Amino acid sequence: MKRIIVLLLAVLLVLSFAVSCKSSPEASPSTDQSQSQVPAHPTTGTTRIKIFATSDIHGYIMDASSMNPDTFQYRMAHLSYLVNQAREEYDGVLLLNGGNNYEGTTVSNLLEGAPMRAAMDLMEYDGTAMGNHEFDWDNIKNRINADAEGTIGTYTVGSITGDSDVPVLASNLYYKETGKRVEFTKDYVIEYKNGYKVALIGWIEDFSARVMTSRIEDYEIDTDTDKLNALIDSVHETEKPDVTIIVSFSGASSLASKVDAETVDLIIGGHSGSMAGTTEDGIVYLQGSSYIAGYAEAVLVIDNETGEKSFEEGSVTTTSIVASGPGADNSKLFSTSEQLDPVIKELSDEAWSVVEEKLSVELGYVTTGINAKSKVTGDSNASVAGNWITGLMLRWAQGTEDYSDTVVAFYNNGGIRSSISIPEGETQATVTASNVYSINPFSNYWYIYEATASEIAQQIMLGFKSGDFGNEMSGITYTYTYHTETSSGGGGGKGGGSSTKTVVDSIDSITIVNPDGTTRAMDLSDETTTYKVCISNYSATLSNKNGTSVFADKTPLNEVDAPIDNETLVKQLLKEAGAGKEIEVDTTARGTGTLKSEE
Repeated sequence: MKRIIVLLLAVLLVLSFAVSCKSSPEASPSTDQSQSQVPAHPTTGTTRIKIFATSDIHGYIMDASSMNPDTFQYRMAHLSYLVNQAREEYDGVLLLNGGNNYEGTTVSNLLEGAPMRAAMDLMEYDGTAMGNHEFDWDNIKNRINADAEGTIGTYTVGSITGDSDVPVLASNLYYKETGKRVEFTKDYVIEYKNGYKVALIGWIEDFSARVMTSRIEDYEIDTDTDKLNALIDSVHETEKPDVTIIVSFSGASSLASKVDAETVDLIIGGHSGSMAGTTEDGIVYLQGSSYIAGYAEAVLVIDNETGEKSFEEGSVTTTSIVASGPGADNSKLFSTSEQLDPVIKELSDEAWSVVEEKLSVELGYVTTGINAKSKVTGDSNASVAGNWITGLMLRWAQGTEDYSDTVVAFYNNGGIRSSISIPEGETQATVTASNVYSINPFSNYWYIYEATASEIAQQIMLGFKSGDFGNEMSGITYTYTYHTETSSGGGGGKGGGSSTKTVVDSIDSITIVNPDGTTRAMDLSDETTTYKVCISNYSATLSNKNGTSVFADKTPLNEVDAPIDNETLVKQLLKEAGAGKEIEVDTTARGTGTLKSEE
């Protein structure tokens, strides 16, 4: 009996311990409740907190586009140098970012953003908003660590590895099916600067239309600012912060007008250009320029005796990092500069060493610049770069065994992110793999579909409404009828004036241009004959306010083995040209429009 009693007591003790462990409080996945012993703020004098705001970094840990290490621009290393200086000078520093962190440069793209995750971790960013390009590549959770409750994910850059604890802030991102908040972003976090409690609250604009459908379809962004204000009130009630900052992927100045100056001190923004200022209500807003070409800054001053807050006169401003224009000197960013953080420079060099061999491959040369913005004469849609890319797409498809009868390739102009220019005084420019990865950074897939002539015409129409549907093309020419519409900006002054836009009424004809140069017309009334189409998966799966791609509900013929765009462009160029050979550039128009008769 004694043994039984002892055994029962042991079991009860174990159960009691298990219950006590289970009922211990856990941190919310969307907040940071870890508040260790924090010293009280001083009670005399003032506290000066320097705030740095970056945004739309787009992978620019460094600019290695010159392919010459002597002129590489170590942009993040220079910014880190400035931040470290401020940490010595001020009572506290806040380093914040407005989103779109990883995609953009070849150094970052080839490593799927790992160099930027490492840089933001090593620089000790206090928080970052989530941008639409955080959904690039295949799995957002590869770059956001769900297990760590909403922080930037792990990284490996050569010999440099780590697991970042930088918070990812977005209080209004939900799972569409359940309506629950996603676990891989935080509503808010609490930081301490010189004993003062700072609340960083996350907010994002609805960027779902700019994300590939397959990557955003499980999520929903709620942009009801009443809910944002309710969250701010809740944070004030529960946390009682001394300073409140909204870290957002949205225009900083426009968001500032939608929150209460009694509860918000500062807005950090993203995606809509560099800015710094103060609203009439007294809310300061900051937004850094893209690509780490500059940053926005301010100095918050707190009276330690009264708690009164103000921003130092003249401190709310934007500052350039990259000089531009004739005679611009960027030597402070070069490897020999003393204004570089050695830790971030070492990281940048390590990233370059991993990708250097792959990027340095020469693919040939061009005698005509390949520009993404220059429209082909006589065509309102086609660009030289678009013709070049879709021409390579089409020739790739036609060179395969299964898709040799492909007649047209589509690509979206917005996915073409850079150009290849002929250097001044030169007659040609060498094209490297680095150029291709810069022009096509997203690693999208090329899908092959079957479509009727009328469906192809419909996709062309969608391209006029939004280039994201694929307004660049090769393999066909077409004619269309359009009319113009003039809209008035009203009144005079800042919103005055008028604008005229072209509205396409119909696609009237489509002509296939065969590889040998001969042509044949499509019958737009034939609903049985189908043609093979090569198109990026971004454009093929897109659905937004302008419509839905005609391929959205179709199954691609090559879904299992679809090629990645930039990798396949490199292979195709090596096949067609190679080092020392000229690359074909097509500058002919695709579409010809006729103004609709007024009769």
